[in-house]
Amino acid sequence: MKLRAPAVPLVTVDPYFSIWSSYNTLPRNPTSHWTGARHGLTGWIECDDDRYVFMGMDSETPPMVQQSLDINALSTCYSFSCSKVWLDVIFTTPLLMDDLYILSRPVSYIKCKIRSADGL
Repeated sequence: MKLRAPAVPLVTVDPYFSIWSSYNTLPRNPTSHWTGARHGLTGWIECDDDRYVFMGMDSETPPMVQQSLDINALSTCYSFSCSKVWLDVIFTTPLLMDDLYILSRPVSYIKCKIRSADGL
């Protein structure tokens, strides 16, 4: 059985500074604070003069297809595809309870990995 989280954490620094996705897919849907207030993030990729959106609201740009979502203790991992590229996006907030220096930093990381889908 595959479970669906009611909201997916993207940026989770503290209760006042956090951004979540409350939808089944990240493209074409707004991101928000855990209270429901809109905290919009938009992510897009440009390849060979074509633009694709992989996160957030952008009605003028075609969305990438979300292939997978994996939620871990400190990271949320998405995989997307379009006709030209595969895109992996990892959102990480290092909330390490045994390292107060790292825990006190108001920082989240977004890591992107891009691979060719058409072999060019």
